[in-house]
Amino acid sequence: MITTRIVPHAPRGNAADDALRLRSTNGDAEHPKRVTTLSVGTIICRPDPPAISDASYRQSGIAAHQTRCKSHSLCHLGLANTGIASVSDFYQYFKENMESMGLPAPQSLFGSVTSAVATATTLLSQVEKFGKKVTINELVRAGTRLEQLAIVGTCSAAFYLGAVIGSIAVATGRVLGNGATLSDVLLTAQSHSLRTDWLVHCLHMYPGIYQAATPGKTLYRFLGHVV
Repeated sequence: MITTRIVPHAPRGNAADDALRLRSTNGDAEHPKRVTTLSVGTIICRPDPPAISDASYRQSGIAAHQTRCKSHSLCHLGLANTGIASVSDFYQYFKENMESMGLPAPQSLFGSVTSAVATATTLLSQVEKFGKKVTINELVRAGTRLEQLAIVGTCSAAFYLGAVIGSIAVATGRVLGNGATLSDVLLTAQSHSLRTDWLVHCLHMYPGIYQAATPGKTLYRFLGHVV
């Protein structure tokens, strides 16, 4: 499609100079350059820019909406400046906190917040079923699919569960840029339906579960139990 615009010439000194030219400026094979003498003014013809289809417009709008939603989600999680990769840091922080107490943290059981909470829920159901004195070995023999924890088989399952809940709070806090306090641990337990009557006592007995600078926390795996 050709858009036409008329531009009048400034007055000239003689009649011959009053002649005006018609120019087409696209110069392609379909509209070759041409000059025609008129008596009105210079008519400059330019092809219209290519039209954007409705489908393309809708696609660009959808993409922009998805980008805004993604940005909003990251801001809500406190991860806007750290990027998606920060979410995977959860396991690294979780494992680091567990290992500081000499406790194993297999990735297959604790690789994400979801899997860590699922494992903690399994542990809690077994502790409630068999009592606070049940050991990891006894749970493994009961067919709970926790064989990867057999390395600390003599450890109290209740204490190990307390360490897991504390480590979830610590790891989540570090991913979001904050530390973990006793209140954070209890809030984490509450929000994931992991709160139990003996948890506060366990955290008071073993503050190294959520506090990094606690002397003797490397021995927790041998001493940890809940009374």
